[in-house]
Amino acid sequence: MPQDIDFHLPFELRTSPDIEGARARSLIWARQQGLATSPLDERRIHQWDIAKLMAEWVPSAVGPGLDLTVDAVVACTVYDDQFDDRRRHSAEELDRAVADVLGVMRPGETWPERIPEAPLYRAFAHVWSRLASGATPDWQRRTARHFRWFMEAGAEESRDRPARKMLGTEQFVPLRRRSGLVYAMMDLSEKAYGFETSARAREMPELCRMLDITSDFVTTANDVHSLEKEESRGDPYNYVLVVEHELDCGRREALRTITDQVGDWCREFAGIEQRLLGACRAHDLTGDETEAVLRFCDCMRSAMVGYDDWSRSTQRYARPVPPGEPAYSSLL
Repeated sequence: MPQDIDFHLPFELRTSPDIEGARARSLIWARQQGLATSPLDERRIHQWDIAKLMAEWVPSAVGPGLDLTVDAVVACTVYDDQFDDRRRHSAEELDRAVADVLGVMRPGETWPERIPEAPLYRAFAHVWSRLASGATPDWQRRTARHFRWFMEAGAEESRDRPARKMLGTEQFVPLRRRSGLVYAMMDLSEKAYGFETSARAREMPELCRMLDITSDFVTTANDVHSLEKEESRGDPYNYVLVVEHELDCGRREALRTITDQVGDWCREFAGIEQRLLGACRAHDLTGDETEAVLRFCDCMRSAMVGYDDWSRSTQRYARPVPPGEPAYSSLL
């Protein structure tokens, strides 16, 4: 089974000691926000085990810092599942839902003036109020932009999914970088640890490439490990299917090609990291900016190996979902 594939990343896997507490607090939060109103909802949230994902994504985080990352990803996972079945929402409803969610996540606002009544909007408003608290305007703008990428790309995939159009790599990779949430999740890492990379640092080509590699690996691992579930729903937005189509090859060769590519990414990431201090000096970063860059690199390593471990064990991908069966009750 594709979910059994281990990419054997050369990074240390660590887990927050607060993982069990995060699991319990996450379910309480989901109930309070109206995201878990039935035993089925609670069972699905338990099966996803987002607390395990984030306890390995930000392994040094505990308490409120860890909880915020878990709650944000739970909200985004519920949001993503709203778009799994295109027949549930018209194109106009999708656009309105995206606009309404983004409307409660505005830079410079810790609490929106208006919140639509549906539970998911309130959940995002609650998440954003905690994200924006104490954050610089630059960080808020960047993080809001990354959440916008995720939300708009998810709606785009949902609109186009019925046509089952197979994209080429040049089209697919940029779309997955936006729809995969990884850039926003790396912002969550900064928030959990209480630091920010500067705008100048984020413009460094070296750091940009390392972040792209992180995103490409996480979305690729997602596509590999969730392949059977997505195929059962007729979803063409999967990197394994893209590789099969482009190379005109079978499943085994496509997976071998992807595994080799992951190895190349890891070697490239390590090579850039070795040059990173020199790059920081070349870009005239201050000592504090350089320290933040190095912390961010550690966050990217934890993100990749943590995601790989979670993705192979989560029950979210373990059961194929028949086409037309909603992945989650409608909360938009």
